[in-house]
Amino acid sequence: QWLRMERLDFFRFNGSRYPFFDNATKETARLEVFATFAYLLRDAGPATAAPVFCPEEGPTSADTVVMLATSWCPYCAKARRYLQKRNVDYCEYDLDQSATGQALQRRSGHTGIPVIFIDGRVIAGYDPEELGLALHQRRTRKAPGGALERTDATPH
Repeated sequence: QWLRMERLDFFRFNGSRYPFFDNATKETARLEVFATFAYLLRDAGPATAAPVFCPEEGPTSADTVVMLATSWCPYCAKARRYLQKRNVDYCEYDLDQSATGQALQRRSGHTGIPVIFIDGRVIAGYDPEELGLALHQRRTRKAPGGALERTDATPH
């Protein structure tokens, strides 16, 4: 209901105190507030992306990006949404439920979440610039046959 235009009629300015706020200015301000609320609810709100869980025995492919996360972590949700928007082949371990994920976290030495493994690179926390760089390097280092070169630090 907040996004319905008639609900956003809280721009009630005193005409004598704010003479420059005519109806056109008021409507422009209203539309900007509407667009801001829509952005916050769509892009900055809770993640709508459902997690893709890794099998407990490990990812099915060495090319898979692995994320250690929890269901309640807002930065994990942002990372999940980031990866899914870019169609990255990834899976995640929920650290509240996965013994394999907990073991990976202990081996990585990181206590915060999310922890993301991309081709031997470990990204601790949600850092979109670092994720973008790692994914770009991943794309540019593909072998001629299309398969990625395997690194020793890929978690399995």
